[in-house]
Amino acid sequence: MPDRPETCLTLEDVARLVGGEVHGDPAFPVPAVCGLDGMLAGAMTFAENPRGVRAAEESPAGSLLAPPGTESHLPTVQVGNPRLAFALLLDHFHPPRRAPRGVHPTATVHPTAVVDPDSHVGPCAILGPEVRVGPGCEVQARAVLEARSQIGPGTRVLPGAFLGAGCQVGRDGMIGPLTSLAGGTVVGDDVEIGARCRLDRCTIEAGCRLDNLVRVGEGAHVGPCAILVSQSFLGPGARLGRYAILAAQAMVCAGVTVGEGAQVAGRARATTDLPPGQAAWAGDPAVPHREELRREARRGQALALFETRRRDL
Repeated sequence: MPDRPETCLTLEDVARLVGGEVHGDPAFPVPAVCGLDGMLAGAMTFAENPRGVRAAEESPAGSLLAPPGTESHLPTVQVGNPRLAFALLLDHFHPPRRAPRGVHPTATVHPTAVVDPDSHVGPCAILGPEVRVGPGCEVQARAVLEARSQIGPGTRVLPGAFLGAGCQVGRDGMIGPLTSLAGGTVVGDDVEIGARCRLDRCTIEAGCRLDNLVRVGEGAHVGPCAILVSQSFLGPGARLGRYAILAAQAMVCAGVTVGEGAQVAGRARATTDLPPGQAAWAGDPAVPHREELRREARRGQALALFETRRRDL
């Protein structure tokens, strides 16, 4: 067999990476992975149902990721979640580009700041006194880390982001472009914060995801693995429980607690504490989603009655 590219795998390699089972020649080459749209000849794709399998068989695909029990003439790796397995293979074939190590000549780094030699500090970035940048970090162009702020290993601070004095950011996180963290803000491990957010001396626990344009007020607390969608607002002193969700443009008023797993619908406004559970809350003020649907129906009926009476006058 001719020499394979460095990133090329075999079916056996793929099965080992994704925890699947080979059906076909274990040495069959997998030179690339690709979706069915724009399929490359010989590449591996994935299918989650018989219709997808048929589409793959009619394409130039060379091999297939599919659920257990799938029958296909293509060499196949059968795995419980083909979509997730496909994502893992994408990471192998297209690893994220890493910024060059070291400090850019135009960056300003205070003499007392400590930057791990395995990290990157980009053009025009500013690191204040006693800043700590862990291994594998990226502080990109024009980002500012004020005095005593710290970022953990593997965290990326994107262009134009601002970390106030004493901010603590955990490992493997991301601070989006033009996002501002007021002094004293604490962010846990594996937290991703989108663009143009503002966090005011609050606490964000591990595993959270904040979309673009999110605002978190002073003294607020976001529990582990919570999600705040674009333009949502968590007021000062408010608390968002573990796995809770704020949908787009939702608002939690100051001092209000949203319980574990609760979901606040888009444009809803929570004015009182919401109990834990998988219940969805909607409306202004927020009420259980079914009740809000009934309210909307009554509003529609009242408006229709008003229009009817007006025409009769």
